[in-house]
Amino acid sequence: MTVVPKSVRMNIYVITFIIVVHWVSCGWILINPIGAEDQTSYYIKAIYWTVTTLTTIGYGDITPTNNIGRLYTMVIMILGVGVYGIVIGNVTRMMAAGDRHKEMARERISDLQAFMRYYNIPERLQQNVSSYYQHLITKRLTDNDNKIISDLPQALQQELQIYMNIKLIRNIPIFKDCSQQCLKDVAGSLKQRYFGPGQTIINIGEVGQEMYIIGHGIVEVILKDGNTVATLHENQFFGEGALVRETKRNANVRAQSYCDLYRLEKEDFDEIIARHPELLESIERVANKRSSDRRAPRTPAPQKS
Repeated sequence: MTVVPKSVRMNIYVITFIIVVHWVSCGWILINPIGAEDQTSYYIKAIYWTVTTLTTIGYGDITPTNNIGRLYTMVIMILGVGVYGIVIGNVTRMMAAGDRHKEMARERISDLQAFMRYYNIPERLQQNVSSYYQHLITKRLTDNDNKIISDLPQALQQELQIYMNIKLIRNIPIFKDCSQQCLKDVAGSLKQRYFGPGQTIINIGEVGQEMYIIGHGIVEVILKDGNTVATLHENQFFGEGALVRETKRNANVRAQSYCDLYRLEKEDFDEIIARHPELLESIERVANKRSSDRRAPRTPAPQKS
């Protein structure tokens, strides 16, 4: 079944209404021949009569003068009631359908807020829940995108999931120069993972085998001495050095809030760059820059007098 876009349907309704008004007006002119008036004025008067009759307004300032005209008017009045109801009903339903998912999301947020107030949920946890729902509203069609496609065959679900992931990675700097096929290959290899506040995502000293893309949440990068050197947010990434060289992790990465992450493993990455070497160049450029930034001496904080 083909889904017609809302703008196209609206244009169809408008054009259909204009055509109907024109031909009904021509019928009125045929039954009531032009008198002394000029053709343009009489045509406009016929359109005026048609619109007021079809929309059931009927001011009565233009009335039929013979039996055929009266019969014609009665038919148009009856048709007008049906047409008016159909058009208004379709337009109303179309506009309501456009906001349906947002309205459902607002209702869900309202229910969650009432739930959290009733059970005296701590403010910090309330903020995390609200933040996650805002993420769902802005980044997805609904809060249950996966349920929408769950009745489809597995192969179709996987194909659709790839395009959902492409939307996530398309504007990330390391993927901006990639071809569409490269984006599809990367998106198809991503694995979604969730982490709660305080959970360690990467441990210092371990041999890295994957990188992560942040779909939602905040993570902090912590060196061996305990200093936090970076805080990363949505649409940023970390751990990319493990994809281009055999190396141990030189920092811990810990979730600061509830995080929705997407993992790209080295085995999948190696297969992708064999087909799309431009991705390797992009990631090497970023990894080398971050590595040099970490080796650069940090300016000590000024001593307080």
